Amino acid sequence: MDFSTYQQLVQAGEAPMVDPLPKAARDLQGTTAGFVTRAVSVLIDIALVSVLVVVGWAGTRFLIFVLRPTEPLPTPDAFALLVFGYAFMVLYWMACWATTGRSLGGFAMGVRVRSRDGSRVGWLRSLGRAVFCVAVPPGLLWAIISHRDQSIQDIVLRTTVIRDWARLGQ
Repeated sequence: MDFSTYQQLVQAGEAPMVDPLPKAARDLQGTTAGFVTRAVSVLIDIALVSVLVVVGWAGTRFLIFVLRPTEPLPTPDAFALLVFGYAFMVLYWMACWATTGRSLGGFAMGVRVRSRDGSRVGWLRSLGRAVFCVAVPPGLLWAIISHRDQSIQDIVLRTTVIRDWARLGQ
């Protein structure tokens, strides 16, 4: 089909729908995601939260400097930053999984967290899963040997991580 024919079809409201998903990926849509895909998704999320924590810390220190320029700046407390980072990670994952089912790492890797029946994961289960993932990160390693590609968190909380290349808001 040439472009002028396509333009005429668009103007008539009869343009053919184009599936943005590559043909090779269509068969994988909705299947469980493997360890590597999930691990890269988690690493992206950890990098994002780490940057946000450091920027937040630097921003508060800058604000303290602006408001009280004569006082010396406190040195960073590594333990406090770590605890804040863990807490922020839990809240971030909980909100992402309860609303869209995917974090930014999940969006980048084309994965989404769902209940086993395919429904959206609720707020309470998202909170439990986020706490479990932060507290027991090696639980993801179970996906390597699981024939269903499930982590310990998935098994305990009856969730699954599927391949889903839909748009961010879906």
